[in-house]
Amino acid sequence: MSRPTHARNRSAWRYYVYGVRPRPTFDSPPRLALREGKGRSTSRPAFVVDRVPVLLATRAWAAFTAPTPVGLGAIAAVRSGELRFLGEAFDRLSREYPSTRDGLSLTQRRVLAAVGDGARDAGTAFVRAAGRETRPFLGDTSCYRMMDGLVRAPLPLLQADPSDQPVDRTTRVSLTDTGAQVLAGGLDHVAVNGVDRWIGGTHLLGGDGLWRWNEGTETLARPSE
Repeated sequence: MSRPTHARNRSAWRYYVYGVRPRPTFDSPPRLALREGKGRSTSRPAFVVDRVPVLLATRAWAAFTAPTPVGLGAIAAVRSGELRFLGEAFDRLSREYPSTRDGLSLTQRRVLAAVGDGARDAGTAFVRAAGRETRPFLGDTSCYRMMDGLVRAPLPLLQADPSDQPVDRTTRVSLTDTGAQVLAGGLDHVAVNGVDRWIGGTHLLGGDGLWRWNEGTETLARPSE
């Protein structure tokens, strides 16, 4: 990436991005050869980015790494031609906070629903949960780690076989009675099991006074609300 450093009007700056793939997709971003410098490059840029989306990306990173998620909603509402998946990504990220309905993240709920609907192993549960995503979001290793947490919670939501090994794609899984109750909305996962998880720069710890995703308003609710 390079930009002219001699420009007096910073709003007129342009950022030149040099990549292997000039037309990236959501799950296949460009591999960038970044350069800093002034003047013109002899290489033809893959695309040119105005200063506005660069500033938006800076704001998004600051919101993602902040100690509270208060800035996520503003980024989720943004529609940008250059960063066209940014708003969707932040909306989806917000839904990973425990829900006010059952204390589950959206990923946890989809995995439990997949198991409840007949997925008999972790690999099948992952494929079914990931298949419900509008955009690629969930990796298998992250999903199995999350499922392992549900197996080893104080009141487990999932039962695993074998139970003495970390969950992987071949692990046989089933809902526990607690898992079925939480999935039905009769129990709150965070209330009965607590949470210790980082989402970006926000540390969710304990069971009370946590940021939550409000299903009714589709917004993040402050701990006092």
